[in-house]
Amino acid sequence: MRKWPALVFFLLLYLASAQASTIDSLLLKLTAAKEDTAKVWLLNDLGMAYSLRNMDSSIMMLRQAADLSGKLGFHRGTVSSLLRLATNVGLKGDPREEESLLTEALQISLKHGYKQWLGKTYLKIADVNHRNLKPDSALYYCNLAEKANLEWGNEYDNWHVFNARATIYNAQGDMEKAEQNYQEALRLTSQKMVRKDHGFLLFDMLYWYFMKKDWAKYSEISEQYLKFMAEGDNKGIGQDAIHGILYFFDKNASTASKVKTLNAILKQHESLGNRISLANTYKLLGETLREGGDLDGAVLAYKQAGALNREIGMIDTEAHCALMVSELYETKKDFPNAFAWYKKYQAIEDSLNTLAVQKNFSELEVKYQTGKMEAEITQQQLKLEAASLARRNLAITVGALALAVLGALGFLYFKSKTNKELAAKNGIISKALSEKELLLREIHHRVKNNLQVISSLLHLQSKYIEDEKAMEVMREGRNRVKSMALIHQDLYQNDNLTSVEVAPYLTKLTESLFQSYNIDPDRIRLRSEVDAPRLDVDTLIPLGLILNELVSNALKHAFPDERVGEVAVSLKSLENALYLVVQDNGVGFAEQQKTKFEKSFGFEMVKTFAAKLKAKLEVENGEGTLVRLVIPQVA
Repeated sequence: MRKWPALVFFLLLYLASAQASTIDSLLLKLTAAKEDTAKVWLLNDLGMAYSLRNMDSSIMMLRQAADLSGKLGFHRGTVSSLLRLATNVGLKGDPREEESLLTEALQISLKHGYKQWLGKTYLKIADVNHRNLKPDSALYYCNLAEKANLEWGNEYDNWHVFNARATIYNAQGDMEKAEQNYQEALRLTSQKMVRKDHGFLLFDMLYWYFMKKDWAKYSEISEQYLKFMAEGDNKGIGQDAIHGILYFFDKNASTASKVKTLNAILKQHESLGNRISLANTYKLLGETLREGGDLDGAVLAYKQAGALNREIGMIDTEAHCALMVSELYETKKDFPNAFAWYKKYQAIEDSLNTLAVQKNFSELEVKYQTGKMEAEITQQQLKLEAASLARRNLAITVGALALAVLGALGFLYFKSKTNKELAAKNGIISKALSEKELLLREIHHRVKNNLQVISSLLHLQSKYIEDEKAMEVMREGRNRVKSMALIHQDLYQNDNLTSVEVAPYLTKLTESLFQSYNIDPDRIRLRSEVDAPRLDVDTLIPLGLILNELVSNALKHAFPDERVGEVAVSLKSLENALYLVVQDNGVGFAEQQKTKFEKSFGFEMVKTFAAKLKAKLEVENGEGTLVRLVIPQVA
């Protein structure tokens, strides 16, 4: 039975601290650090940060941390470095050194009475024994770890111990004791609700109950997990982010067996009233039936998922389900229903966008009213200060009083009049600005909708085309329309109405192209590197069309006969210039093919837009194809 190794969990646990700072910033701090305990912790953090990039560098830095700790007599630092080093050495596959490092850490902890580190060390030794198929020794060290944590006064850390015990009992086939330990671990994580701890444990228990086919308990934990994950998601339940990973099917499982399991799970969700899990499972059932060719069943499942998502407030997921129903009807060549459900999808999308606009408008209104109230309070404060000044002058002389009162009244009248005029003008300006921003968002929204309608019409029209070349032209035209629609979608959904974030746009564009050409991401990988935070619309629209052509060309021609390869897209901003490189490691093209390529409509479009951007265009043909654009003076 598959189980998350405790070794990997402890690696992730230690990495949580290193992720707070980037490797670059840690290196800068290390350069300035003195030979003291602070440097030990910096080397530890760097070592764990490098674990995800270069294991050899990670191990080297952790060894330096251990050596420096020993030189300084900093025993706590030595134990910490040894434990982290043991984790990485174990991952690299050196069990003997791993055991040696843990033994050294244990001896130092016992000698100096470090109960905090004793619990962690015992638990790591227990994990080593478990991996070496020594269950009795593993349980013995788990008991020592539990006792050390209690003596240190940190009962909470024993959730790791209970989870490890559950793993050991599960491997022995003692399901009753395994479940008891899972429940004890859940009792502890439920007290503090630390996200990385509680979420990990719930996910682990989900897997365990799934493998046991205990659907009642599985349904209960599933609902807890989905609700817990929602607490960290400002957009709502967040089930799309984790949809599909809560079902642990064997990779060779048939569609029929998957459907049977999902129906059994649905029955428990309905019995327990777990609406969030029910919506999630119906959606996966729709996907499974669709993959298995049962289009009618998939339609019913997606419709049920959409209705449930509306009930629980997941409108964006409801929109996705409506789109799936439309596509299923289209596959069945039931075009009236396909169009009707596509209109429903568009209506839901529009309602979501309208809610977003209304929210922004309400926020602007609140800011305006707050500013207005602050101005009135300031004005009242000025009046009170002026009145106080007048009363002080009263004590000097009657004549001075009269003069001061007249002067103060005159000043207040002038100030009041000026403030009122200024407030009125500011109100007019604020209202006009809000209206113009709202209008501009609406324009971008309508442009995006019109482009999507054009894309949908091209897609529907292509269903009646049998000529492959004409079909390809239709697809290319649709992709170009999509590349522009994505830009207008980002514009009306964000606060900045004049520029767009490049990285998300590039990701959406390339994903759309992979879907359009039905590319398996395991066959052709995409690697992107973006160092250009935002670009103005006048630059991004032609740039997006250029990217569309170059990536499309690579996907269509660079990897024939199911060839495996990679397409790399790099976009960097250096010294007021933008550098775009699109490169593949495909078959390239012969000299006569190069002439044909450069005279094609797509490449003519690339050259036209490059000229519009005043960009320098270069094409290199070797082991694959490389196209480079240098665009000067980019905003």
